Amino acid sequence: MAIDFPASPSVGQKYPVSPIAGVPTYTWDGEKWTTNVNAIVPILPGTIKVIKRSIWLVSGTYIPSAGLVYADFECVGAGGGAGGPNVAGGFSCGSGGGGSGAYSRKLCTAAQIGASQPVTVGAQGSGGGGGGDGITGGASSVGSLCIAYGGGGGGTTSPYYPGNGANGGQAGVGDICSTGMPGHPGAGGNASYILGTGGNGGSSIFGGSAPGFFSGGSVNGYNATGWGGGGGGGVGTAGAAGGGWGAQGVVYITEYCTQ
Repeated sequence: MAIDFPASPSVGQKYPVSPIAGVPTYTWDGEKWTTNVNAIVPILPGTIKVIKRSIWLVSGTYIPSAGLVYADFECVGAGGGAGGPNVAGGFSCGSGGGGSGAYSRKLCTAAQIGASQPVTVGAQGSGGGGGGDGITGGASSVGSLCIAYGGGGGGTTSPYYPGNGANGGQAGVGDICSTGMPGHPGAGGNASYILGTGGNGGSSIFGGSAPGFFSGGSVNGYNATGWGGGGGGGVGTAGAAGGGWGAQGVVYITEYCTQ
């Protein structure tokens, strides 16, 4: 299930407030949501006694917990913004959707991690203004150990033709690396016969891409809703509109510790 964290948490705030089956209680420490996964995952006797997980929604510095043996890093790059259409009179055309961010995963020992690592959470790609391409989403990373690149920005229209969809984020750095999903191209033509259609954004590993739509007017594209999803293309009918924004990236860190 998706975890719908509050948008502007205060330090010490917990989520969920009321228990949800299968979801541990997370606490916001000012830069990330943290939890002790022991609450939902049984720990077998032996070296690993504690599993801790943190979800990073803003950039910061990762300092390993005491007794760390190894950590599992998962990164999703930010989604790209969609293009903004600008269409000539008599035509209705949609702009291209933004690509989704890529996914990377890396298992590292305490020795590989060292005393700390910078954590970067990719910034969402903005949608293009009327006549402008969307902006590429930012990369998410844990130092140089695990990197997931952001999705590309969708294309604007020409005065008479729809825009191209963007590439998904390229494969990054890690043990497992997947590319992001491309955004879809727009569609359209002569407004007397055809409604313009904005291209869908690409879905990330979390889904959350913005949908495309058709319209006989000039309408801005939709913003992506899930981490790493691409923005949706807008529609211009004898005019201009803005492209939807991609969604920010995210970094998951799961620690396996002796204490």
